[in-house]
Amino acid sequence: MRICTNDAELLPRIESMIPPHSRRRPRSSAQWRLGLLDEGDDWYSLYRDDGMCILDAPGREYALVTLDALILRHVALEAPEFIFLHAGVVGEGDRAIVMPGRSFAGKSTLVRSLVEAGAIYYSDEFALLDAAGRVHPYAKPLSYRPAGGGRPVDYPVESLGAVGDTPLPVGLVVDTIYRPGAEWDPQPLSRAAGALVLLEHAAPAQDRPEQTLRHITRAIAGAAILRGDRGEADDTAGQLLDALRATA
Repeated sequence: MRICTNDAELLPRIESMIPPHSRRRPRSSAQWRLGLLDEGDDWYSLYRDDGMCILDAPGREYALVTLDALILRHVALEAPEFIFLHAGVVGEGDRAIVMPGRSFAGKSTLVRSLVEAGAIYYSDEFALLDAAGRVHPYAKPLSYRPAGGGRPVDYPVESLGAVGDTPLPVGLVVDTIYRPGAEWDPQPLSRAAGALVLLEHAAPAQDRPEQTLRHITRAIAGAAILRGDRGEADDTAGQLLDALRATA
């Protein structure tokens, strides 16, 4: 991947989007290219390497959010050995909690609370499943949206305490969204229902359906799967850690 821009002030923001564990490579015509251009008057455009204009609109933050989404999508689809699930992930002991969810579902807030409760940070963006069904870290900065909205705050990985560096089997899958005033009273799901939940959040499900289903099936073979609305993340975090320990 090669990312280009005509505005040096954008470089620190773009560099923060580079996926974890990346390496610098020499320039090559085989690299997938993206260009973010400042057109002036707070107008920005995004181009692919085939010359297609993906975005042509006002707003620097909107352009950066779009660029970040394109980078994540490319990595998730082009990693042949892994299935990327949109999910928050933490580790505790020798197993992981996987919390699938799209943006604004509250998974980053819950991951932050779990880390503060003693869990090990793996990701607030993707769960990476290998062929054995283990989940690997994707430790990008945790992006936390303050109460009341506003621009997300990125917490550097180094500030989160313990960060996962080894793959773990999945011990608990939690399908939940935040509801004000809700109390955590989950219902267990069957393996089949749990597989459908994870398939819904699997980035390469359409491009690599057989591999996706195989990785997911192996991942949840020994896991408990829970579904339910949750209230405040700090109240739920301890209950999830207790649930993980109870399934040992």
